[in-house]
Amino acid sequence: MVRQIPIEISRLTRLVTLDLSVSLYLGRPLKLEKPNLEMLVQNLTKLRFLYLDDVNISAKGNEWCKALLPLTELQVLNMSGCYLSGPIHSSLSKLRSLSVIHLDFNNLSASVPKFFAEFPNLTSLSLTYTNLSGRLPDENFQIPTLQTLDLSDNDLLQGSFQKFSPNLSLQILSLSRTNFEGQVPESLGNLGKLTRIELAECNFSGAIPKTMKKLTQLVYLDFSFNRFSGPIPSFSSSRNLTYLSFGYNQLNGGIHSTDWSSLSELEIVDLGKNKLSGTIPPALFCVPSLQRLFLSQNQFKGNLSDLHGKASSLLEGLDPSSNKFQGQFPMSVFELHGLKLLSLSSNNYSGSIPMSAFQNLRNLSYLDLSYNRLSIDVTDTNISSISFPTFTTLKLASCNLTEFPDFLKNQSKASFENNTGLCGPPLKTKCGSSPPKEDSPSDSETGSIIQWNHLSAEIGFIFGLGIIIVPLIYWKRWRIWYFERVDRALSRLFPRLGRETKKHGRKAKQNQRRT
Repeated sequence: MVRQIPIEISRLTRLVTLDLSVSLYLGRPLKLEKPNLEMLVQNLTKLRFLYLDDVNISAKGNEWCKALLPLTELQVLNMSGCYLSGPIHSSLSKLRSLSVIHLDFNNLSASVPKFFAEFPNLTSLSLTYTNLSGRLPDENFQIPTLQTLDLSDNDLLQGSFQKFSPNLSLQILSLSRTNFEGQVPESLGNLGKLTRIELAECNFSGAIPKTMKKLTQLVYLDFSFNRFSGPIPSFSSSRNLTYLSFGYNQLNGGIHSTDWSSLSELEIVDLGKNKLSGTIPPALFCVPSLQRLFLSQNQFKGNLSDLHGKASSLLEGLDPSSNKFQGQFPMSVFELHGLKLLSLSSNNYSGSIPMSAFQNLRNLSYLDLSYNRLSIDVTDTNISSISFPTFTTLKLASCNLTEFPDFLKNQSKASFENNTGLCGPPLKTKCGSSPPKEDSPSDSETGSIIQWNHLSAEIGFIFGLGIIIVPLIYWKRWRIWYFERVDRALSRLFPRLGRETKKHGRKAKQNQRRT
């Protein structure tokens, strides 16, 4: 049931803070109709902090902007998910005290106005998922007081970087899933206060500037799904770094130049789908906080180092598939007891692996050893179905299997293809008949490796959120976010469905920031 905001609030003329934001779990939808926004705030001239997130205001740009004109002392304006439409009217520029403007999840359908750069105290500007278009004025990158600039998930918004001034205060810069292009300038190193930079799924190209080594406060970096080329610069000075993603670019060279041993807080590294080569430095596995490491679809060679006693005990995702690794299979991976995802497929490993070895990985749910030169010994008498991992995905194609235990027969046919002599369910080949000829996977198939970065967390979150029916029905903002999240997860499960040629979903920001 939608509740109307009472008119009596408009009589509280000494109010300094008004927070009517809808709580996702505790509240019910609120609506501003009688009174409307203008009637509600016209007498609240002392108001400094206004939070109306997810309140149904349903107003056009010239209406809601003009309605705020009496609030000359307003410092914080949070109106995300309020069914506002654009364009943003110039009357908003008269609120000279504004320091925080958050208008996410509205249909502004317009360009970003230049007058944002004229607010003398602006510290945070967030316009995610607002259907912005046109070209972002360069002035908005040069606001000396601005600490947060988040324009992500506006795929029609264009722009490029100019020179960054040394006197900027930017801490968070997020332009992911926009149509920004061009090169990242060397002057990015001037942003010494930067803690988070997200440029994923844009059209950036060229080299990643070496001056990024100056970003000593950096915690989160995502440059994935662009056209960056050249080597990966050193981030050894960014000792607070927890997330590093350069996946799906055109980077080349080795990764030995990075001093991984100094990055003790690093949790996730994604370098997949590039042109990186050389060997993997042992220091990378020794990062104590490392949880997920994705190196798939590169040109790495050699063999994985002996991981026993070296790799992080927190490691739960390891994917060096589709590279040029060779030699004996690294049995030390079975000492990584926290692993949930392991993919070593499409390399050139050799050797025999006893099926019982997998029992050491009790948490393992995804395993892919396909298309190596391996043999899986399923005759091991130490196999126990009770202690064996519960796989959601098991791929042992071309692993010289001749039989398999009953408790693995619920896996798909694709899990066991190209195992000469293997017969019976789930395969179509009947025991005693000639097995059909199976082809090796094509380049496109081996290239379609699941990008496991975030995937396990996304799937769990999606279905957990799915049980919360009321928000999906009553809050448009969360309903959009939910289905976009599902779409992005499915695009990772089926990467050939246009993933290489299109932008890959939208990841809207749902954090309601309070300052």
